[in-house]
Amino acid sequence: MIKNTLPETSLTLSDFDYDLPESRIAQTPLEPRDSSRLMIIDRTSDQLEHRIFRDIVDYLRPGDTLVVNDTRVIPARIIGHRAKKMMPDGTLADTESTAPVELLLLKQRENDVWEALAGPGKRAKVGDILAFGDGFLTAEVEDVIDGGCRVVRFRVDRAVCETVYEALHKLGSMPLPPYITEHLENPERYQTVYARHEGSAAAPTAGLHFTPELMERIREMGWHLLLNENHSIVRGEDKLSVIGVENISGNRSFRTYGNFQQARIGADGAYKILLSHDPSHWRAEVVGKSDVDLTLSGHTHAMQISLLGWSPSSLMYDEYRGLYNQGEQYLYVNTGLGQTAVNARFGATPEITLITLKTK
Repeated sequence: MIKNTLPETSLTLSDFDYDLPESRIAQTPLEPRDSSRLMIIDRTSDQLEHRIFRDIVDYLRPGDTLVVNDTRVIPARIIGHRAKKMMPDGTLADTESTAPVELLLLKQRENDVWEALAGPGKRAKVGDILAFGDGFLTAEVEDVIDGGCRVVRFRVDRAVCETVYEALHKLGSMPLPPYITEHLENPERYQTVYARHEGSAAAPTAGLHFTPELMERIREMGWHLLLNENHSIVRGEDKLSVIGVENISGNRSFRTYGNFQQARIGADGAYKILLSHDPSHWRAEVVGKSDVDLTLSGHTHAMQISLLGWSPSSLMYDEYRGLYNQGEQYLYVNTGLGQTAVNARFGATPEITLITLKTK
């Protein structure tokens, strides 16, 4: 197996802290969506060009494949208070405190059980009961897991709401990034135009720039949107299948909404390429467990930092940058082009990867 070798280092994430003036952070989105700026990097001349996002069609070719995340963002941030406190003797005691407790829901484990971030954590200890919305929604803290996340079990007053999702729409707010301080007047502005089903706690940011008109122009060019689907490409006697999934995670870094088995149905190409954002998916479901030959993943959400070959991504991922293989199955992790809201690239060269497939 090919493995990246990294030099030892005493660096910490705080070594990369930097000042970002608040005046450089946009608080409200542009209208229409596709009027945002688009930076073009000419790889042959290293020249930069500033365009408008709708001009992206000038850089796409008919027959290209576009993989999108079609989940809708739920109002995953709820604020309540601790109604009952777990005492040292294992009994529950009512509390008179109305000090706020905030939950940010991250992942639904089963029906009414979720993983969530809690703040402040001292008001959300194992056994505590949190109440929201005059008590028609409560959450019992069942466990504290990696990263300080809480596992909570919700209970809903069925006379008020039928489901937790319905309660969230009554009580919750959109989980905007902390650097966005303006109130979101229109929650639909934090959804992509192709969002289909609920479940995400954050928008796939790059997708927010697409409009229905731009998507239609792309379809007219012959693009294929792979939503847990596959597409076959035939050239002469050669045939390959491109499989596209929504996010599937092999660890706790991201929530899982993709369906690998569904996406593979009918993928009968002699060579199979999987497009999957999270590289940990490769070990979770692909290598040694499927007939996918090549998996292509995006950057690994660790600020795209590289210093003397070391990256904080290596603390979270076994495979985080470059090419890996196990037998005849390969994974390539691209470090991407840049950032979403703030400039978060340090020492990591922007990358567009050209991969050439050759017949044996």
